Amino acid sequence: MVFVFQDPPSNPLPCFLVQVFITLIITRALGKLLAYIKQPRVIGEIIGGIVLGPSVLGNIPNFTNKIFPQSYSTNSKHLRSVDTFVVVADIGLIFFMFLIGLELDLGMIKKVWKQSIPLAAGSIIFPFGLGALMSLWWTSINDDNNGPTWTTPDKTSFILFCGTCLSFTAFPVLAAILKAAKIIRTEIGSLTMAAAAINDVVAWCILAVASSFSNTGKPNEGGYTTLLAVGFTLVMLLVMRPIVHYIYNRFRTRGDAADSSAFAALLILVLILSAFTAEVIGIHAFFGSFLAGVIVPKHGSLPQQLAPKIDLVIREFLLPLYFASSGIKTNIGAISDGKYWGDTVAIIAIATFAKVFPAYTMSKLVTKKPHRFCLTVGVLMNTRGLVELIALNVALQNHILSPRLFTMFVLMAIITTMMTAPAVHLLWVRHQRKQGELDSEDGPGFHDDNYLTANLDLDYQRNHPDVDLDDMVSSGALETRSANGTGSVSQLVNDQIHDGGDTVASQAFGQRSYSVSISAV
Repeated sequence: MVFVFQDPPSNPLPCFLVQVFITLIITRALGKLLAYIKQPRVIGEIIGGIVLGPSVLGNIPNFTNKIFPQSYSTNSKHLRSVDTFVVVADIGLIFFMFLIGLELDLGMIKKVWKQSIPLAAGSIIFPFGLGALMSLWWTSINDDNNGPTWTTPDKTSFILFCGTCLSFTAFPVLAAILKAAKIIRTEIGSLTMAAAAINDVVAWCILAVASSFSNTGKPNEGGYTTLLAVGFTLVMLLVMRPIVHYIYNRFRTRGDAADSSAFAALLILVLILSAFTAEVIGIHAFFGSFLAGVIVPKHGSLPQQLAPKIDLVIREFLLPLYFASSGIKTNIGAISDGKYWGDTVAIIAIATFAKVFPAYTMSKLVTKKPHRFCLTVGVLMNTRGLVELIALNVALQNHILSPRLFTMFVLMAIITTMMTAPAVHLLWVRHQRKQGELDSEDGPGFHDDNYLTANLDLDYQRNHPDVDLDDMVSSGALETRSANGTGSVSQLVNDQIHDGGDTVASQAFGQRSYSVSISAV
C-alpha cells in the first residue's frame, strides 16, 4: 500500500497526481469566478497558483509538507518532490511558447506595419529605458534582507531583466481581452495585436540575452553566449525554416492524412531539438520552442488543425501547473512591511506609465486618431499577464530577482492586466456602442447568426479535393468578396467543405459572424 501523505512520501506518482488534482480544481474555479467580472481566465489561474503557495494555503499547518513536500523517499534516497511538478509544468511552458510562435501571424503585421512598427518600437524602447533607470533603485530592494545565502546578481543581467519586465505586452492575454470585448477584428484590435506580436518577439530576444549573461556571470562569456544565440536564431530562420516548408509542401501534394500525422510528429521533434539547443546554449528552452513555432508554415490547413489540439492540452492541463509552480514561489508575506507595499504601488504606477504613455503618444502620431482611440491603445498595450509571469520566473530561476522583488513584480503583472478589460470597456466599447459603430458582435456590420455562409463552385472543389483555398486566392484562381472585411479563407472554410447542396455553413471564430462569397474565376 502506498501512503500518499507520509513525510516524506515513498512514491512520487500518487503525490504528483494529488498535486495536479488540487491545482486544476483551484485554478479552474478561480478562472471561472473572475470571468464573471470580465477578467481573462488566465488572471484567475495565476491567482489560483498564488493561493496554493505560502501566501494563502501554505499558512495551513502541514499543507505544504503534505501536498507539496520538499522531498520524497525512494530506495534510501531523498529527492525533491516539487522538482517533478516543476519539470512537467516547464514542459507545458515549452509547448505554450511553441503555440505562440505557431499563431504568430506575420500577414497581420504586414497589413498594418506602418502603424504597428512605430507603436511597437515606442512600447519597447521607452519602458525598457525606464526600467533600466529604475533598476538603480530596485537594486536596493533586491538586496535588502535576503539572508546570508543571497548573492548580488550580475549588474548587466539585472538591468536587462528590469528593462525587459516593463516591456512585455502579453499577446495571448491581449487576444483574449479583445475577443471578449468583440473588437479583435476592428481597427484598434488589429493594430494592437500586430504591435504586441512585434513587442513580444523583441522582448523575448532581450530576455534571451539577459539569460545568457546571468548564466555565465562574466561579460565575456555572456557575449559569447549571445553570439551563439544569434547564430542559433539565424540557423532556425534561414536553414531550418526552408527545410520544414519544403517537407510540408511535399506532404501537402500527397494529401494523405497519415502524412499529416507524420509531419506533426516531425514538428514535435523539431520543437524538442530546438528547445534542447536553446537550453544548452544558455538562453532557456522556451526561446527555442518559440522559434520552432515561428518556422512552422502558416499556409494551408495544418496550423488550423494543429493549434487547437495543442491548445487544449496546454490550457486545460499543463499551464495551470505552471501557474501553481510559480505561485509556490510567490510569498506575499515577504512584502508585509508598509515600506515594501509602498514600493509595490510605485512599481505598478511606473509600469503602467511606461506602457500607456508611449503607446498613446505613438498611436496619436501614426494614426491621427482621437484621444479616446489612442488612450485605449495605450491601455491595451499595458496588458502583461502570463508572458510577464514567464519572464519573472526566468529571472527568479537565474537568481536575478530576489523572492521579494519577484513577488512585487508578480503583483504588478496581475494588477496591470486586471485593469485592462474594465478600462477598455469604459473608454472604448461603451462609447462605440453609444455611437452605433459597434454592435453586439465582433466589429461593425456583423449579423447575429454566428455562422459563415460560403457559396462555392462545388464542381470545382470536387475536382480539386486537395486544393488550398488561401493559395488559390493569392494566385487569382479564386476570388473572395466580403462586405464585412477580409480574413484567412482557410481559417473560415478549409476542411469544412461537403459535397452536395449549394452552400456550406461552418462556425467561424467562436461567436462572431463572418459572411464571405467565394466563386471560381
